[in-house]
Amino acid sequence: MKPVTWFSTITRPRSHLIATLCVWGWFLTVLVGAGSVPQLAPALEATAATGAAVWFGAMMKRYRNARRHSSTPGPTT
Repeated sequence: MKPVTWFSTITRPRSHLIATLCVWGWFLTVLVGAGSVPQLAPALEATAATGAAVWFGAMMKRYRNARRHSSTPGPTT
């Protein structure tokens, strides 16, 4: 069985890859472009930060579950 890595968790299956690209694309867009609309900057930054936090929580949960289920069982006596 292949070892589980953080990269494989955030890129496989395809839905994880799409979510990763969307969340970090939005995060970078807000980081770069929030200065051009100062009146909306706090709301945009809040949505980007919340999205990144939710994404991280969901991917970490899947990563931990995958690691837990991929570990090889020890010797049974």
